Amino acid sequence: MTTPAAAFAPLWSRPVFQPSGESAHVLVVSLFGNDRAVDLGEIDITPDTGAPIEAQALLEEVELEWMAPDALAQAIFMTPLWSFHAMNQLDRETRRALAESPRGLSIRITRDDPRDLAHLQLARAITIALERLGAVAHVDVLSQRWSAAPTAPRAALSVLGEIGVFVESEARDGLGHAINTRGMAKLGRPELITTIEDVDRDRVEGAVAGLRDLIELLALGRVIEAGDHVVCPNGVPEFEVSFYFPGVTAPHVHFDEDERVLQVTCLSEWVSGPPSDEVAAEP
Repeated sequence: MTTPAAAFAPLWSRPVFQPSGESAHVLVVSLFGNDRAVDLGEIDITPDTGAPIEAQALLEEVELEWMAPDALAQAIFMTPLWSFHAMNQLDRETRRALAESPRGLSIRITRDDPRDLAHLQLARAITIALERLGAVAHVDVLSQRWSAAPTAPRAALSVLGEIGVFVESEARDGLGHAINTRGMAKLGRPELITTIEDVDRDRVEGAVAGLRDLIELLALGRVIEAGDHVVCPNGVPEFEVSFYFPGVTAPHVHFDEDERVLQVTCLSEWVSGPPSDEVAAEP
């Protein structure tokens, strides 16, 4: 019996899409805390996993690969930054299960300049399907975020649920506190970095809320380049976009050499938005 299209989740569309010529990427590692055999043929993307019907056409683009235990440990568990994130984003029981018998399955999806975000919905649906086969946690490598099972289907796009936003807890060299995104490659857009003078809670929440509005605009398809003046749909905040120069703007923030990064400067007062537990501080 064919499942009716109406049973599937709505597609995350990009109503203001502008071509960028950039590819979008997803890289998630699902972690199993036991050595039970897993038949990848059992992965079933059903309506209750939150995938849109359009995601079915992307299944052939998904690359699944088991990671060798030593490679998994080297890539995730033995990296100081990832250990820090794990301590803050996973409960003790989940960390213990992973430490005892870590196995990881990587999920990769690449799409050329996508006009929708079905690949993000599909990746989330796959993690839900893998939890039914024993996965206990997931690492979104690009957004540098851990999550523990169970994963809930998400009907609407949450940009802070897909993109990591990190606030440096200490000012460096008189440059202020850096706030930077991680995972914008999932949207086929450059990473963003800005600075604030202090980490007063209201100011941090305002800065994150402003970045959230800009990220959402890019998620919906907008393209920005250095030299642009961007006004978010509600009129605030306004941003000036400029080139990011590694070692100058925030020399202590590391990006990979092949990552596109833009610096954004808020031209209006940061307006505090609702508090969010999606935001993490970095050491």
